[in-house]
Parts: sequence; structure tokens; C-alpha cells
Amino acid sequence: MLRSNKGIKYNSKEFAKFYKEKDVKREVTVGYAPEQNEVLKRKNRTVIEMVGSMLKEKDLPNKFWANAISTVVYILNRFPTKAMVDKINTS
Repeated sequence: MLRSNKGIKYNSKEFAKFYKEKDVKREVTVGYAPEQNEVLKRKNRTVIEMVGSMLKEKDLPNKFWANAISTVVYILNRFPTKAMVDKINTS
């Protein structure tokens, strides 16, 4: 899922084609809605803190930052959340 505001950055025809080809859901947030921005900021902070912890724990240099972000996002996307209750297919 891609969550963005109604800005023009992700509204091009090319992106629409990409969304459809890759089966990416798009969620548009309300402009200037601090409540929705705070959720995103908290999620980003979680990712950054997890990446920092992973790199520090294994004494890895910052050149592995992108790999660590990919790993963290992969893990977080598989964690159950309150929003996913009764929506997870375990079969």
C-alpha cells in the first residue's frame, strides 16, 4: 500500500499504471490532517529506531542502512496489527 497526500508527486499516469501492474493499493490522506501525519511519523520513527538498533547490535557500518531498512519493513509488514484482526488468512 502507498499512502500519500493529494500532492502531484504520486498522481501521474505512470504511477497509476505501476499501481495497477504491481497490485499496489493506494490510500490518499486528507491534506493538512495532523492526525494522519502523526501516524506516519510514528511508523517512520519505529523503522529508523529498529534500523539503528540492528546496525549497532551487529557493529555494522552505515553503508548497510538501506539493507537494514528493507529488512525492517519486511518484518513489520508481516507483524499482525489491531487493524488486521480477523483479516489475516492463515491457510
